[in-house]
Amino acid sequence: MLVANRLTSPAPLVRVRDWARTWAVEEVFGITPDVINDGRMAGYGEADWKAKLADHVIGGAVTPMYFTTAGGVSLAFGDSIQRGVDTWAWEWGTR
Repeated sequence: MLVANRLTSPAPLVRVRDWARTWAVEEVFGITPDVINDGRMAGYGEADWKAKLADHVIGGAVTPMYFTTAGGVSLAFGDSIQRGVDTWAWEWGTR
């Protein structure tokens, strides 16, 4: 449904219920406009913003981390830390 909204009305996702009535969402998707929740969509946007912030700011700093052993072998560990940042960002974003 969100893809349909972006294709038919490329504007910020506000007043989605009005859009759903105008663009016959009930007839096409079987979803009545009353069950569409603008507050929930705003929550998705906030969670997405938090995840992007954590991924780019924190994750971007730790991904290239590595250390070189006494034998001259480089071991990357930043990508492993990045997985932890991703998990934390998901948890943080869904609260």
